[in-house]
This record gives sequence, structure tokens and C-alpha cells, in this order.
Amino acid sequence: MSQSGTRRKLKRLGLIIITLTTIALGAVFLYPFLFPPPLSLAPEEEIKAVYRISEGPFAIGDLIPVTLIVESRAGINYQMPDLPVGRLGPLEIRKEKQSTSKRRQGGIQHTVMYMLTPWETGELPLPPVTLYYQDREGAERIYELPPAVLVVHSLLPPGKTREELLALPLKGVKDPVGLPPDWTPFLWFLLILIGAFLLWLLVRFLQARFARPASRPEAQKPLEPADQIARRRLEALRQAAYLERGDYKGFYSELSALLREYIENRFEITALEMTTEEFLAYLAAPERLSTTPQAKPLFRPEHQCKLAAFLRTADLVKFARYIPATATVEADLAVVEQLITETREIPAPPAGTDGGGGASAILIDQEQCR
Repeated sequence: MSQSGTRRKLKRLGLIIITLTTIALGAVFLYPFLFPPPLSLAPEEEIKAVYRISEGPFAIGDLIPVTLIVESRAGINYQMPDLPVGRLGPLEIRKEKQSTSKRRQGGIQHTVMYMLTPWETGELPLPPVTLYYQDREGAERIYELPPAVLVVHSLLPPGKTREELLALPLKGVKDPVGLPPDWTPFLWFLLILIGAFLLWLLVRFLQARFARPASRPEAQKPLEPADQIARRRLEALRQAAYLERGDYKGFYSELSALLREYIENRFEITALEMTTEEFLAYLAAPERLSTTPQAKPLFRPEHQCKLAAFLRTADLVKFARYIPATATVEADLAVVEQLITETREIPAPPAGTDGGGGASAILIDQEQCR
């Protein structure tokens, strides 16, 4: 396979990987919105509220996240209730986060988080909350949120009386604890460095993607003459016995591919990346499609006609399930061999001598080949 064909396959593979990655990330991102989880309501329930307390243990002075969750079916109207501050007792609301809502199957879920600090130990009750709402018929109704219990543990040794606790020796004063390091400047520097690296990769990719060199680099030329590569592939095609198996599509695919590869290696054009019509248009008017200032014809008129007829027959076999006659197959194989033989690269003759015929000739209209 030529280097151009390898590059084309790598581009297609990269495009497939990028497409699949984009689809996967889009599916992960959109799945919760397209397929939200169901409500936790019983079939007979229209609305429900619960306390959700994070796992402990908790002690006096801790910040304890307590979330109030309300779920309701579609068509139920209500206002999110607040915790009754006057009935919290030894619990203090230190912070209240903004209420959020999420769509669920058949309804909606509202949540609001409170940061509570206890100032006593034991089982501290969270007071019940009254929730007023309207059902689907518009009737006013009331839902009572049952109370919950917040357990606060003591840091003192258990099983001792008050006198025994007062008799315990005081612990020594600990040394000052240093402040934790501030990693914010380092993180910003790392983020800027990563962004600059990604921008550099993007610039290099765009340069490689849109840069069009005037000619192929010398390093990309095959190490052996193009006609020798083509003849070796022709011999391998005969040994593959496509025609004996009746695989005309495989035969013509390999035959047209090796001819295009030969033309690409011989004349340094991207024949493998062109469609049949693009390639024939290039033969008819290379000066419009070439990056060189003066594009010369590649084939003599009779070569252009035979090449056009062969490529159209190959397309019929590959894409239209056309079954050619045996004589047509033999003629097409002979045409490919003739094109390779008569257009092969001939070493330049010494200066001052006539080197014979070349591969270029006057262009003709493609209509003359039909």
C-alpha cells in the first residue's frame, strides 16, 4: 500500500475515533436529561418530603449537612418550605444553600441544603415541617414532613460521673498549627501551561491539515521504480485466483487500485484519493487542479481513452454488480499492462541525444473516448 493510501486510512480512522468519542461523551452528558431517574413516590402519593442527613459521627461544633428533599408529581403546585428556626433548639443554621430542582420521570424533585451546628450532645430532633400544596384539581392540601433525629456524640470518656469528669487532668496546650499551603497559584500556572500546550497542538494540527506542498517530498517516493511495484502486484493478483472463484468485484478492486498506485508513484499525483470523475477531469485539464505552474499532460490520447474505459468498467463491477465477459476482463488486464509498459519512467538520455518518445502528448476531449 502506498504512503498516500496509508495516510488516507489513518485520517479515516482518526475521524471515526473522534466521532465515536464525541457520541459517547454526548450520550453520557445527555443521558440524565433524556432519561431521568423515576420518582421515589408510592403509587398513591402525590407529594413527599424527607430529611437526608450525612453520615456521622458528629460532635459539638461540627458543620452537619442536612438536606430537605421534596418530590412531587407533574401538575402539583407548592412552595418549598423553610426550617422553623424557632424550633431547632440547640441546633444553629450556619448556612443555607440555594434550592435546586431536577426533572424526574413523571414529576420533579426540589432540594435545599442546610449546614447545621449542634451545641449539645444526644439525640437532637429536627422539627416537623408543614408543606402546603395544590393537587391537580386545584384543591388546597397539607403535607406534614415527619421529624428526624440528629445524633451528636460527646468527646468526653463515656461512663463517668460529673465529678469524675471534673477531676480529670487538663491536657497540655498544643503548639500552633500552620496554615495549609495555598495551591491556587500553582494550579493556575499548571492550567495555563496545559492550555498553551493544547493550543500549540491545535496550531500544528491546522498547519499540517491545510498546508499543501507544491510537490511530494523526495522521502515519500518509492525506493524502486513504480512499474516494478505495479508488475509485482499484477503477478500477485494473478496468483490470488479471483476470477476462478467468480470474485469479479475483488479482482477489479485490486486491479484498479494497483493502477492508481502506479500512476500516483509514477507521476506524483494523488490518484488514490480521487474519484473516477475527478481523476478523468484531472487528465483532461491538469492545469486547473495541479499546484505546479505549468502542468503537462500525463498520457497520450489513446492512453486516456483506454484508461477512462477501464475505470468506468471497474466502477460498474465494484458498485453496480456488473459481471463482465471473459473477453472484457482479458482486455482490461491487457490495457493495464500496456499503460504500465508504455508510460514507465525511462532514464534520461545523455545530453545531445534523442531520448525517444515520452509519456506526454496533446490532450483530447473525453467525449472523443466514447
